[in-house]
This record gives sequence, C-alpha cells and structure tokens, in this order.
Amino acid sequence: MFQVWDVLTPKLFLHVNRETDLQFINDYKPKGGHRQFRILLHGPVGAGKSSFINSVFSVLEGKICHKATACNIIQTSFTKKYMTYKLKKGDQKNVYPFVLNDMTGLSNINWKHRRVYEKDMKMAMKGHIRDEYKFHPQSALSETDPFFNRNPTVNDKAHILVTVFDANTINQLDESVAETIQEIRDEATELGIPHVAILSKIDEACPEIREDIKNVCQSRALQKKPMDGGFILNVCLFLVNSTKPTALKKENRVTCILW
Repeated sequence: MFQVWDVLTPKLFLHVNRETDLQFINDYKPKGGHRQFRILLHGPVGAGKSSFINSVFSVLEGKICHKATACNIIQTSFTKKYMTYKLKKGDQKNVYPFVLNDMTGLSNINWKHRRVYEKDMKMAMKGHIRDEYKFHPQSALSETDPFFNRNPTVNDKAHILVTVFDANTINQLDESVAETIQEIRDEATELGIPHVAILSKIDEACPEIREDIKNVCQSRALQKKPMDGGFILNVCLFLVNSTKPTALKKENRVTCILW
C-alpha cells in the first residue's frame, strides 16, 4: 500500500508552496480530448464527502464555501441527489477542467440497501446517472428512468474514484460495508478507473495533529489508522484535516486539501 508517509516528511511539508500548487491546478488541462475530468466521491455515511467538496471550493475560490450540503449526523446520509459540482476560476468566467460528484452515503441498514448502493455506484462510474437524480434506498436507477443517461460521453464517465473514510471511525467499519466498498473498487479496476482513498478529520482523531497540523508527518496513532482497515485500504491514501471553516484559514491545513 502506498501511503502519504512514503513521501511526506516535516521538511517537505514546510517547503510546500501553496501558490505553486494553486497555479498547477489552475493551468491543468485534461489529456485525450477530455473537456472535463470527473472525480466521483463515495464512502460510508458521515465520512465527510460533502464537507471535502466544500473544502475544495473554499481553497480554490479563496473564501468559505458551502456548495454541498453537509451534516455531522452519521446515522443517515445527508446527500439525497446526484450532483455535479463545477468550480469557477478567479475571474468567475471560466471553470476548472474537473468536476466533483457526490454520492449518497453507504450504511449498514440491510443487504438490499448495500446492493442498491453498489448498483448505483457502478452506473455512476459508467456515466449513466444524470444530475438531480434522487437516490432511492430500496431501488437502483432503472434504464427506463428519465434520469438514466443511455448514451454517456467520455465526459460523463468517472475518471477517478475517491473513497472517503472518517479517521475517527475507520477501525469500526462494518465488515459488510467494507465488502461493498471492495466490490465497487473491483468494478472500478475493471473499468480502468484509478482509485484513491481519503482519510478525513485527522485532526479530530489525533490530538497532536489538532495542536499542530505538521505533526501529521510523525503521528504514530494516525499511521496505525489505515492498518486497522488494511483489508480495504490497499490503495493510494491521502490525509485531510477537519473541514470546519475555521480550519481552512490556516496555511498548513490548506496544504492538506491541495494534496
């Protein structure tokens, strides 16, 4: 498993240039004739998918944004519709050549719910789900539904799959939920879609990181977190701090989002 600690050191962290990173993102252009690069986020209920999207908006737009509705209640998913989030550049006339899609949260309600979630995820990866589709926990999107995109273009399909885990609860992940995530990852591999994972809320899970985000380089407790769920985290893993508005006012916390 490749982890952020393989390349992240205190020296590297201190020498990360925020402006250089922002300029790289601003200048990025997809290859292969793609008009936009689609990033599909999914994961357990309450992992912080919508909050992460808000953090990306806040960092790139330079102000606190609440584009995606987020909630800290972890019993049920706050995301009810399939939405595409486009990010405008500083001049507000042009948009970045990548979009973010937020899926409803995966929970361990019952086998049928997990099966429906898996089917919807596979259709989202293939580009078959249109914007504004309302998720139904008891039934997946059907081919007769008006929100079913019968002829997806290359821009409709997912180009990278991102699984978001909460650092506070990853070691409590139900086995059935983990198996569903693994099934989705296997489908992404068959479709040729790269897969990465994000460990969110690391400053909430580790007191030393809450005190100083640079301790992310040395936290043994944090390094142990992915190993607790190692049977599903055999992927490139990135770390993200708290997505509260006040957290994004600090330079080093923004660095975690840019990575």
